[in-house]
Amino acid sequence: MSKNKVHEEFTYNTKENKSVCVELLPKKKKSEHVNNDNSILKYVVAKTPKAQFSLTKEQLLEACLELDTKNGRPLKIFEDSGFRKIIDPICKTVGITINRQNIKEEIIQRAFALRSQITNRLTNR
Repeated sequence: MSKNKVHEEFTYNTKENKSVCVELLPKKKKSEHVNNDNSILKYVVAKTPKAQFSLTKEQLLEACLELDTKNGRPLKIFEDSGFRKIIDPICKTVGITINRQNIKEEIIQRAFALRSQITNRLTNR
């Protein structure tokens, strides 16, 4: 009696009364059993997606300034290792350096410009 082709793709488990598909597993040779090395995980292909974003230098700088000024985060956050892991690849791509000193200087410059605008408006009344 010849074996049906369907039977080559399925194994019947008598205890559970079920047929199990074995098509993804390598074909068993006579007296060779599937072991952990031949697990299904070997056949799974996963690609790590690369992050893509559209962010300019100005937008990145504004976001970092907002962290300190509006959100009340200390300047120390720009030196934290976790923040650095996130921000360093972005800074490299955008072409900017973000650190505690740069953000502090930018805040001082913008505060000076804002005070100058207010002074000019008040003197021109």
